[in-house]
Order: sequence, then C-alpha cells, then structure tokens
Amino acid sequence: MESNGGTDPTRPFNGTRPAKVVEKDFYDTIDDVVKHSGTKFPTWNRTKPKVILVDSCAVGDHKGTKFSIYLEGGPVIDSDKAIATMKAHWESLDYTIGLYFPDMGANTTGRQLNATSPVGAEVQFTPAEDGSSISVESECTLDPAATERHAPTDTAP
Repeated sequence: MESNGGTDPTRPFNGTRPAKVVEKDFYDTIDDVVKHSGTKFPTWNRTKPKVILVDSCAVGDHKGTKFSIYLEGGPVIDSDKAIATMKAHWESLDYTIGLYFPDMGANTTGRQLNATSPVGAEVQFTPAEDGSSISVESECTLDPAATERHAPTDTAP
C-alpha cells in the first residue's frame, strides 16, 4: 500500500495515524466483515488472533508498517446475495467499492468484492459454496511502534 502524497482519496492519512489507532481500525474492520459475511470464520478470535502479518509499506520515500490477515471461513449458499449485502453495508459506511469479480473461474459459485475503507484499509470478501475468505490490509503507518510485536491478550486493540 503506497500513498502518493495526499492526492489519492483512498489513502487519506499518509501514514500520520498512530500505530495503535491503525491497529484498532484493522481489528474493527475484520470484526465487521466477519459479522456481515453470512458465515462463520472459526479461526478469527480478536483477543487471540492466530496470524496477523506485519509488513513493510511506504508513504512517499518513508518506510512504514501495515497489518494484514487472510481468513478462511464456512460456505455461503447464495454468494450473489452475500455480495449484495456486503456491498450495501460497505456503501453505508462510505467504503469505496473496488473491483467485483462475478466469476472466479473454476470456482463457479464464488464471487469476489473488493473495497477500501474510509481510513484506507483494503478489504476483499469472497463468499462461495465451498468456503469463503476475507482478506484485510490496513493503511500504512509511519509510527515505529507498529513494528513492536505484542503477545495476544484478552484486551486486543
């Protein structure tokens, strides 16, 4: 995720938000997508997440940090309805709706919807009869505290 110095409306903060704020928004986004997905994501536990990736990113010439996750979940029988429901939900939260793939090739029941949250998190929702997935990538933060690894606790961000 790279900012272009403030001209990209999907990257409104240019790395200026503190790591704790970015991380909380990241967790909130995951919770929200899971809640509105129409299925279960048994590996997601906000207080004890299994895998949160901490990756490098850039804001202009400045090195930053972003958080990302990929979750696999249960089946969704009507993926068209799930996509329509998620799209309406994201639009109500002022997400910028991105690419929509109505045909996932060999996965004939799968659909994929991409969006960017108002704070710049990139979200991908893929409901399908044989299992669904969610991918979330936070905005980039220049706060050095973002690289600190924290042990999971009962009080996640």
